[in-house]
Amino acid sequence: MALSVSQKVVLAREDIYGVTNTSSPPEKAIPVETANVNLMTDPFLDQAKRGAASLDGEVYETVKHAEGTIEGPFFADEAAYFIMALMGDEETVTTGVTTADPSTHSFVAKTDFSDPQANSLTIDIIDDAQDFAYQGCYVSALTMRFSAAEGILTYSASIFGSTQLLAQELNNPAFAEVPALFGWTGQVKRSTGAGSKTADDQNAIWAGGQVVTALIDAEFTFNRPTAPTYTARNNQNLFRADPGPLEVTARFTMDFDSTQVPTAAQLATEYRDNTRKGWIFHLTNNASGALFEDREILIYIPIAAIIDQPLEVDRSETAIRLNLGVRAIHNSAMTGPHASATGGPVRFRVTCKSDIGIPEPKYAA
Repeated sequence: MALSVSQKVVLAREDIYGVTNTSSPPEKAIPVETANVNLMTDPFLDQAKRGAASLDGEVYETVKHAEGTIEGPFFADEAAYFIMALMGDEETVTTGVTTADPSTHSFVAKTDFSDPQANSLTIDIIDDAQDFAYQGCYVSALTMRFSAAEGILTYSASIFGSTQLLAQELNNPAFAEVPALFGWTGQVKRSTGAGSKTADDQNAIWAGGQVVTALIDAEFTFNRPTAPTYTARNNQNLFRADPGPLEVTARFTMDFDSTQVPTAAQLATEYRDNTRKGWIFHLTNNASGALFEDREILIYIPIAAIIDQPLEVDRSETAIRLNLGVRAIHNSAMTGPHASATGGPVRFRVTCKSDIGIPEPKYAA
């Protein structure tokens, strides 16, 4: 009897799409709540008429791909691999002095996914009955949630991969003792300017932006559909998978108190009618909230348009709440630290003690 509690999920970065790499970067065992990834085959039904009262004359197996969902708590050292498989290789890395020091990885939406930096993953799901290795995996959608009152930062990653191997492709590393990122540690800031299609500087928001003290919970959705390419090469598996454009939306729940941010005046003028602001969401395991401590994640949306879900006053709870939805607009060039000409709708900054990308190792001499 195989029990789901026995399952273990191991991730590794691929240097070449669909080819397992067991040496660099290190493999990571990641705690999960659910890991449902399976091989999918598109059947072809031969329904040509054969002079008989039968609809299906034959069924054939055609091309294959892997897909599924992995969900769990967001531990920076492991789950950041999913950000890489969604966004692409790190734009920049701030290195530690030794392997004991944290490194900070910055991600924007990469447009060049050509080898040798494939940014894909091998995902090995190990249990006491069988090992299932899924190669050539990208993240086609990523949802991240946190609540100030309930638990830690969590994620749900939609996986799209090439093939499944019924054999253990990766080693069996131990789980790292990694601190969690609790929702109550969150800090939220937004720009104080009028808002426009000109992005606000990330440094300026963090140093002088307005602290949003009323945030109760938040959910971020990052969609990047993956398009499969199959070629005639006597192989049912994917030839290549191509990540599409990145869509970023977010939903917030805030306490309704006119003395807090957002104030009553701001609700009337700055949280309606396609208002645009720069937002920073920061979660850390450091109680002081300082940047670059041990583990953290920072989500920076330079231009957030309040238009998808206009401000809604929810009077169904004991305390009145505000519901708000935003859509991240493309910014031609990311400003602030780790400035990038690539641009995009969002930047991630992850501080951890993992070597997520290549080259290795990412430490100062």
